[in-house]
Amino acid sequence: MAPRKKATKPTAKAPAKPKKPRTTVKAASEEEPRKRGRPEGTSILQPDAATLEQIESLGRVQLSLREAGAFFGVSHETFRNFLDANKNAEEAFEKGKGDGRANIRRKQIQRALDDGDTTMLIWLGKQYLDQKDKSELAVGKPSDFSMSDYTDDELRKAAAGATARTRGTSETRTGATSPDRLH
Repeated sequence: MAPRKKATKPTAKAPAKPKKPRTTVKAASEEEPRKRGRPEGTSILQPDAATLEQIESLGRVQLSLREAGAFFGVSHETFRNFLDANKNAEEAFEKGKGDGRANIRRKQIQRALDDGDTTMLIWLGKQYLDQKDKSELAVGKPSDFSMSDYTDDELRKAAAGATARTRGTSETRTGATSPDRLH
């Protein structure tokens, strides 16, 4: 048996849609600028007590603006703008950061003292006591040196020691030593 063909109906042409009248296009300078972002007054961030407490906690663990913004689901620019616009929020964030830094210092000092952690003690000494690894050599002004302060014998010994050092021989081999006052 031969396959049957479907009968096709003659298609009628769809009626044409009426054309809309052309409108004039405004120049770019005439258009109002498009507003972007969240509508005014609908920010997720509100300077209420609960939000301020969260902001202080985020500062305490040293979160960056980007990380704190991500916590609230906003960009770091939005979070920065919120802090700039709300002095209480900015103060809470800075207070949290300060408290966090103080807590870190307290823990470091406690560990260094309890465990005898010499590396930590050295680091703390450098940070808070102006201790340094290198000793500094104070060099006097040329006007501070006068050859008349030394005897001829002291000057000869110093010159012999300097000559021996430039030739690569040590002072102990030549027997010459420089006077202590020349060091």
